[in-house]
Amino acid sequence: MARDNVTFLGRVADDELPPTIISDSVRLLEQNPDAGFSFGDLTFFNQGGVSFLKVQGDSDYQRVVRRTMPRVNHPTFLVRRSVYERYGAFENRWRIAMDYDWLLRVTRAGVRGVYSSTIHTRMQTGGNSDQDLVKTLNEERLISIHHGRGRMSANAYFLMRVVRLWVRLLLQPILPARFIALVRPGKQVIDVTASR
Repeated sequence: MARDNVTFLGRVADDELPPTIISDSVRLLEQNPDAGFSFGDLTFFNQGGVSFLKVQGDSDYQRVVRRTMPRVNHPTFLVRRSVYERYGAFENRWRIAMDYDWLLRVTRAGVRGVYSSTIHTRMQTGGNSDQDLVKTLNEERLISIHHGRGRMSANAYFLMRVVRLWVRLLLQPILPARFIALVRPGKQVIDVTASR
């Protein structure tokens, strides 16, 4: 695959990319010529550089994408140039969940992504989506409505997610991390005390 045929869409300043992520992503796209983009796993780390949460990409993301942002980790996106040129990049009108808007746009157009656990990057917390989780969920709701989801359905799902978020945040300080991970499929809490 020629170098100029792909675009790394999800890169931001606080991401840490392993040296092989581009070559691994290009190889994955070469092995999957029908895929429009590749993606992988993401590990969050705090201001001190300590990893605390791993989010596994969801290879079956298309089953949930119309109602919620699936585990398609935007810092790991490598997009074919043809997809980027046809559907554009992230739209600036969305302040938090522009990756969800982009994903809905291309998915509705029939573009599919391909997942591999060999693609992995680290992202520092502290960005817009971390500052106000309810605001993030609300923007996802607005984006899903913008892309044709019924308003009542989107509102009900948003309220359910907010309640679930509040319950998780209330229980998180008192329950073991392994229990919290059980109610968050695809997300693994990294025990930072074990690394000390």
